[in-house]
Order: sequence, then C-alpha cells, then structure tokens
Amino acid sequence: MKNRIFCPQDTKLKDYLLAINAVKKIPVYKLEELCVKYAACADEKKREKMRPEIIEQNLKQVISIAAGYRGAGLTFASLIGAGNKALIDCVINLTPDETENISAYIAWCIEGGVIDSIVNAKKVIDKNGRV
Repeated sequence: MKNRIFCPQDTKLKDYLLAINAVKKIPVYKLEELCVKYAACADEKKREKMRPEIIEQNLKQVISIAAGYRGAGLTFASLIGAGNKALIDCVINLTPDETENISAYIAWCIEGGVIDSIVNAKKVIDKNGRV
C-alpha cells in the first residue's frame, strides 16, 4: 500500500516536507537563547529579522504534532497549516515571561492550534448535517 504523502495529488506536501528536512538544525540551547533575545528586544525590525529562524527551527515539531492527529477529520496538509499558523502566532506574541521553557510553550501553542482547527471543522459538519 502506498504511503499517502507520496501520492501524485500530494506533490506540494511532499515538496514542503523535503524543504523542511533541508533546514539546518541548531542546538536547543541556542534556540532558547535566540528566543530570549527575541522576547526581550523592543525594536520591531530586529524582531522581524530573528522571527524566521525561530519559526524554521520549529517546523519539524509542527509536523510531528500534526501527525498525531491524522484521521481526526482533516487532511494532513490542513493539520500542518493549522500548526504553522499557531506557531507563527506564538512566535509573534512571545513575551519575556514565556521564555522559561520555550520548547514546551511552543509545542503547547502548536497543539492548541491543531486541536482548534479540528474542533472548528467538526462544528461545521455538525451544523450543516453533512460533510
């Protein structure tokens, strides 16, 4: 049986996964230092320069969390999209108080975004009475 990710209609998802694997991983302690600097920085231009690196370093975490919710009513690509949106919102709204255990906080935000998207999809199905 073919893996669903490598089906022809999922070529964009396959390309996305390959691009994420190409991102060079940095050690966790450096990511935490970067997040602390980001949260403490008051200059919005400096924050915008640091933001993409923090987001890129957590994209694999989005995929691993989204993979846990496969079969919950949304496609894998939709789950990844919801997780990415939650990750971006989390990083944009990061404050110095939330940098204590940054990896857990980011994972919590991603999982919350994925669960919210599943719940919202279920509400739409229940209201209309059809898929």
